[in-house]
Amino acid sequence: MKVIRKTLSSMSGISGFLAVLALVLTLVAPVRAQEREYTTIAPPGAQSSTAFGINAQGDVVGTFVDQNSVQHGFLLRHGEFTVIDFPGAHVTIARGIGQGGEIVGSYRLPGDPAVASRGFLRDNHGQFFNVRYPGSSWEIAQRILPDGTIVGCRHDQDIMGSMRGVTIGRHGASEK
Repeated sequence: MKVIRKTLSSMSGISGFLAVLALVLTLVAPVRAQEREYTTIAPPGAQSSTAFGINAQGDVVGTFVDQNSVQHGFLLRHGEFTVIDFPGAHVTIARGIGQGGEIVGSYRLPGDPAVASRGFLRDNHGQFFNVRYPGSSWEIAQRILPDGTIVGCRHDQDIMGSMRGVTIGRHGASEK
């Protein structure tokens, strides 16, 4: 007891009070693990799947590989899956979803080189639009902001060496 009294008496003012308060809270504060809920995302007939984006409404987008080894995008909304395939593409990846249900992602056409990645926007009516960054070979649209700005990256024939972050919006495009 002598050591504790000496230690407490040597502390002064607010620092002593805070030290004692921290000690008391550490001893009496209840420890409670946070509970989490996990959901398996498995589109029907998928060999594998990956989720990439979620919005505030809980809509999830991602990609899956079907039984024929074809890669598709998906939207999971209210427990129901919708396949997202860019017209004519043999690979589609849905990467981000906006608050209004707009989906952005990337696709590759038959005959494109392995490094190819073309950006797309799918509006909330299901219509597809190309997302292009001026002067770039390839784009990956990854997220869509509330104002409609698309955030992603662009690259040339080497993928990583030339990759740069970009924004593409109503008022133009810029590299970050």
